[in-house]
Amino acid sequence: MDARNVFFSLNAGLPPYAGLSPFTGTRGSHVTILGQGFTGATGVTFSNGVAASFTIISDTCIVATVPALAMSGRVRVSIGRLGSLVSNRNFIVR
Repeated sequence: MDARNVFFSLNAGLPPYAGLSPFTGTRGSHVTILGQGFTGATGVTFSNGVAASFTIISDTCIVATVPALAMSGRVRVSIGRLGSLVSNRNFIVR
């Protein structure tokens, strides 16, 4: 069997989420958010609902600035009618 002609698919049953890099930082620093479907993103908020400024780099990458009033917790990306994605771990504000 020629491996170039084999397609793989895996469904682990996990809900969609957004990954953070780094997952810790200071207010005013930048955090990269990795996920899927970001082209139409309408907002990024930190755990206490504080909106962050952000730039959509690609459909799978957003760079957000940690807002001055941010607190540690999950980061949420609103993607319009598709709902939102929540980070898979807490962002820790130092």
